[in-house]
Amino acid sequence: MNFFSAFQTVLVAMIEIVAVAWCGYIFVRRRWISEDALKGINDLLVRLFLPVLTVYHLLTHFQPERHRGWWIYPLLSIGMSLASLFAVRALTFFPFRDSHDRRDAGALIAFQNCGYLPLVFVSGVFPPDIAGELITGILFFMQGFNFLFWGFGLQFLEGTRLSRFSLRKIASPPFVALIVSLALIAARAQPFIPTPLLRAAERVGNCTMPVALLILGGSLAGCLPAAGVRRPSLALAVAGKILVLPLFALAVIILFKVPQSMALLLLIQAAMPSAVNLSVAVLYQKRDGGIISQGVFLTHVLSMVTIPLFLALYAAWRGSW
Repeated sequence: MNFFSAFQTVLVAMIEIVAVAWCGYIFVRRRWISEDALKGINDLLVRLFLPVLTVYHLLTHFQPERHRGWWIYPLLSIGMSLASLFAVRALTFFPFRDSHDRRDAGALIAFQNCGYLPLVFVSGVFPPDIAGELITGILFFMQGFNFLFWGFGLQFLEGTRLSRFSLRKIASPPFVALIVSLALIAARAQPFIPTPLLRAAERVGNCTMPVALLILGGSLAGCLPAAGVRRPSLALAVAGKILVLPLFALAVIILFKVPQSMALLLLIQAAMPSAVNLSVAVLYQKRDGGIISQGVFLTHVLSMVTIPLFLALYAAWRGSW
């Protein structure tokens, strides 16, 4: 596969993603749907659609003897985020206005949209066999993100000591669904699950992708760049997220000859835009979220081009996906 064909394939998938997310964006901007309604749809996504997708996908695709390295993905997620945080804190010569800007920039680079957007992305770009492998990896990768972000990420944004740990936020419905799935697989219970029940789970789980994109678009409507842009800090954070981090990931993949499925997952996650949850966290803290809100919005807009760019570079180097 050459660079241009890979770039075109990924770009078309990104355009399709944007088209669906744009509907959510317009509905929220026009106030055709209220913030409370959007929150209700998000609760449905987190409490029903994604957990059911997790159970169905793992029961039908996950094979312990074939996926022996599944435990690496949560650790990879934690390691990637921590490395980004430490790198930003170590680069004292960057012209951040203050420690608050430095923390916000570190969070924008370290915490990416690691769940819903990658799930939709791999489903739209890759053949079913590769997509299935990647979705399995993403479901495990998400657990590392949730552990770090919801366990300690809010304290990092506040600038307080990382001492408290919220187990309740870690034990979310998708996490419980993953544990239940692994338990059923360990007990070899798949043959005893009625086929109509699995088909119903498939239909419910398939709602995850379009609903997630609608919520993503609606959430970005609240992340529009505001007045008083702190341009140097914002530019450094955005460039670090959508250019430096995926470039570094691509270099690691090439230098260390990372296995194909793990290499693809690592590059996809590194190229993803900043997590929308960062804007939610800033609102929760009731403070100025200038860099966070602007960074989340801009990384999502600009990644429409940078994601195809880095995936095409990878495909041109490897010769295929």
